[in-house]
Order: sequence, then structure tokens, then C-alpha cells
Amino acid sequence: MTVWALLPVKNFAEAKSRLGTWLPNAQRAGLARAMYEDTLAALAASAGIERIAVVSSDEQAHAIATRAGALCLDDPGLDLNAALEAGRSELLSVGASIIVVFPADIPALRPQDADAVVDAGREDRAAVIVPDHLRTGTNALLLHRNMPLRYSFGPDSFQAHTRLARESGFEMHMLRLRNIECDCDTPEDILRLTAVPPGKFTTRSLENLQPASEGSVRFAR
Repeated sequence: MTVWALLPVKNFAEAKSRLGTWLPNAQRAGLARAMYEDTLAALAASAGIERIAVVSSDEQAHAIATRAGALCLDDPGLDLNAALEAGRSELLSVGASIIVVFPADIPALRPQDADAVVDAGREDRAAVIVPDHLRTGTNALLLHRNMPLRYSFGPDSFQAHTRLARESGFEMHMLRLRNIECDCDTPEDILRLTAVPPGKFTTRSLENLQPASEGSVRFAR
């Protein structure tokens, strides 16, 4: 049994577009990279995750993944779900028994959070889903190799994935894990991180930002 984490990583220069009125392009790209580095570091330290694969067209993302010992997969350039399906096909071909999709922008992720997702899936051989804090998006999705559920990330993906699991006749557990629920797409999301806080790369990046509306972001220690 080999447990893989699969991370789709958008080109850093194009990431975090909803922060465009709040941050200059270079700072948005740097923040996206920092969040990815924190997410990847947490997964690399997880006892439950045995291998990591990164699917991306960004050369920097591939270089960071290589240094972390992750497998680099090319993004076919269609959309997020197509990239994930291509990644899943590749991982199944090398013997993956469980694949857990995590977004690259959950910088508060801790190794024990990833362990909890894997443990929940192993215990009952069930699918596992962790929603975002609004319970509309999907911030972690564990599937066994015999669960051909179609990836449906995007708006309302939490509802889409739970419905598809129900229609396919297999059990899906929902976990509420605060550190995984904290993704970062809006200024409000970033401010929410102050209660967590994020990993070291994101903390450093945010403290050096100069948002258009206010000063740098500070975190409680």
C-alpha cells in the first residue's frame, strides 16, 4: 500500500488573482510560492504520506518539488481537474493505492493534519473529504485506487464530491480540520491565518508584504 499526496500547483505568476487589487503581481507570486513551500514541507514531514507528486507547468514549482524529493508531473495545460486526472493516472500506473489531493495554498497545514486524513481513510477503507472553512470548496480529498470518482474541483466542489461519492455507492467521511480548512484566496482569508498561524515561509512572506490598503501583516507568536 503506497499513499501518495498529489498537489496541483498553478504558475506562480498567475496565482492568487483574487488578491490582485490588494497586492502587486510580484508579491502575489512570492506569496503563492511561500504557501506552496509550507504545504509541501508539512506533507514531506507526514508519517502517513509516503510519496508526493506535484503537477505543474511552473519551473520553480518543479525545482522546489525536486529538492523535497517529490515526483514532478507536467500539467497538460487544460484545467485543474484535467491536471489532477493526468496526475492520478500516472500515480496509479506506478502502484498508488491511496491518492490524497491537497491544494498548494494551505500554509497552516501540519504533518499531523495529513496523518489524520490518511488514518481516517485507512481505518474504514472509505473516501475522506475536508472542506474549506465555508464548506463549499474541497481542501483535501482521499480516494482509494478502486474509487473512480471524477475530480470536480472548482465552485461548490465539496457538494459535488460528496454527491458523486453517494451516487457511486461508496462511503465518504468528512473531517473538520482547521489547519486544512484555512486556504488563502482573499484578504479576509489571509487575516484569518493570524489565529493559526501559517508555516515559516508564508509568515515571512506576509510580514514583508506591503498591501495597497494597509501595512504588513503580523502574527501572534
